[in-house]
Amino acid sequence: MEAFRAVSLQTVEHPIALHRVVRTRRSPLIGGREKHVINLRIPKYVADADDPEHGISVEASIWTRHADWFDDIAEGDEFVVLGMWKAEVGQVQWPLLSDSV
Repeated sequence: MEAFRAVSLQTVEHPIALHRVVRTRRSPLIGGREKHVINLRIPKYVADADDPEHGISVEASIWTRHADWFDDIAEGDEFVVLGMWKAEVGQVQWPLLSDSV
């Protein structure tokens, strides 16, 4: 998580390589436009060096507008992907609880 925060504060894009297994492959409609996403399996949690009672893990997804990029990739496939990590804040897709709750 420290690496994510550092990259997010220092740059817009950063080169990255991931070695993972495909959990799901979907093509949802977002804002009226079709997107294509591969969700990767979450690696095992590792103990936080500062507090071993808490675990750290990162869930990665790969998004594209180009459906054909994912044609030969299926759920359960293992692969290495190289790309540019864009540090962006995600959109909230569920109602947040008010402060009074």
